[in-house]
Amino acid sequence: MLSSFVLHAVSNQSILMGNFGSEHGHFEAKEGEVTIEHDIIPLSMAKTGYIVRDYHGRKFGVTGYAEIKDNQPMTILNVDKSLNKISVIEGTIKNSEDGIHCRVIVHMSVDGDVKKVPEIIVGSQHVSMTFGHHLNALKEVGNLLDFEVHHL
Repeated sequence: MLSSFVLHAVSNQSILMGNFGSEHGHFEAKEGEVTIEHDIIPLSMAKTGYIVRDYHGRKFGVTGYAEIKDNQPMTILNVDKSLNKISVIEGTIKNSEDGIHCRVIVHMSVDGDVKKVPEIIVGSQHVSMTFGHHLNALKEVGNLLDFEVHHL
């Protein structure tokens, strides 16, 4: 959750927090990309309205699916539990898909070598993502808060 607060502070935009797929097959990531998945995205990040779907394919409860705005620059932030290190990844939104385990799965390309992404992740499987490139601002946050900044 701290990564969402920090990312919102530097971007002043909506944030999507969710499970992070950094290797092929992990959280629906395909070869050469990363993913973030959760049950709903902020409507301000969507190019469509919400479509009501059942929750996790369990035939009870509901959630909303909306397609994310594609071809947008993006930044992913991950904070280590020690609060001494952060990971920053910049790239581009490719598309989204309507999933079952988590309703929305966002596919993204990264700026840099995607195979090195697992080497720079410092926190848990949960990351935060927003539109725009914010590496320089997050480096400044790192300087101010004495974070070690890992990036591609």
